[in-house]
Amino acid sequence: MNFQYTRVCIVVVILFSAVIVIFSQPFAATASLPDLGGDKVSNTQSDYNAFRLDIPSISLDLAVVTAPFTGQTWDFSNIDHTAGYFQGTPLPGVGGNVVIGAHSELANRAPGPFYRLSRVREGTDIFVTYGGQRFRYRVTATWTVDPSDVSPVYDANGDALTLLTCSGYNDGVYRTRFIVRAMRIN
Repeated sequence: MNFQYTRVCIVVVILFSAVIVIFSQPFAATASLPDLGGDKVSNTQSDYNAFRLDIPSISLDLAVVTAPFTGQTWDFSNIDHTAGYFQGTPLPGVGGNVVIGAHSELANRAPGPFYRLSRVREGTDIFVTYGGQRFRYRVTATWTVDPSDVSPVYDANGDALTLLTCSGYNDGVYRTRFIVRAMRIN
């Protein structure tokens, strides 16, 4: 009886120790991020001047903050008057598809940061400032997709910038997403 009791105590101690080790490790909040070519880290720039989006043709100059990935989509609930970098996509300067979004309209249909994004045309230059460097992109295409179509977020075959916003407002619902694709110019 003593031998069995001792064995049970040892097993309980081992299991308890394993639970302590497991829960003392930090959880990877971005573990569920899809593979989008980024480092699966947030933009940790605290200075709004450190990450900016500039589209001179529509008089737009915005701070860019991180839109966190929540497991199924990116959360823009706290991003109103800035743009949001899609967490998990490549950051500017590392190659791949940098994805930035912003609201086209705010509460009560007030113009949002990307209200005039649909005025951007092929050949328009867009500038992104990140990490003390300014990157120049030229628009190669614009189009709309259904809200469930996330294909524009994935790799764009090159050093690209993808901007997106809600569009196609009808009966209280945005029926489409407006996409701007630009390629980096050296």
